[in-house]
Amino acid sequence: MRRVRRRGEQGSATAEFAVALPAVVLVVGLVLGVAARGVEAVRAQHAANEAARVAIADTPAAARDAGRAIAGPGAVVTVERDGAWWMATVNAPASWGGAVHARAISRAQD
Repeated sequence: MRRVRRRGEQGSATAEFAVALPAVVLVVGLVLGVAARGVEAVRAQHAANEAARVAIADTPAAARDAGRAIAGPGAVVTVERDGAWWMATVNAPASWGGAVHARAISRAQD
């Protein structure tokens, strides 16, 4: 069967596409931004976990270096001992201009 088009409907699909495209691009951009933020948060947490783990067997300086190697450039890694616990904190810059923070604690083995 052949579809009959009215004269006023010509180009309506193009107009609808032009209206919908910015919304689709915005949603895709938001999804990619959230995914990037998640990856950065996981990387910061992994860096904090590794720094706390290395602090158990090595020096705090070696633990900071291990955390920085994972967290990436610009990250600030602090490693402190509080009694029987090692605490590692990572503050890393995020790609969207903010920062991600992570903390890990491990028991010292004296």
